Amino acid sequence: MAKYENRCTGGEKTQMLSEHQNKNANFLRILMTLRALRQSGDITEKEYRRAKKYYQALTGADIVLTD
Repeated sequence: MAKYENRCTGGEKTQMLSEHQNKNANFLRILMTLRALRQSGDITEKEYRRAKKYYQALTGADIVLTD
């Protein structure tokens, strides 16, 4: 769920990203890079899976994506 906070925008409410969403977004960016490296042959499938697991734990992301 998105978190809402009032900001100085003339009384309007603007949506703020929660820390939880930010962690998932960061992990998705890293994952896209890892997939590109795998497709180009720069890393192996085993290295990809190991890095994916590592960065998921490092970022604190709680999403699961199939390959």
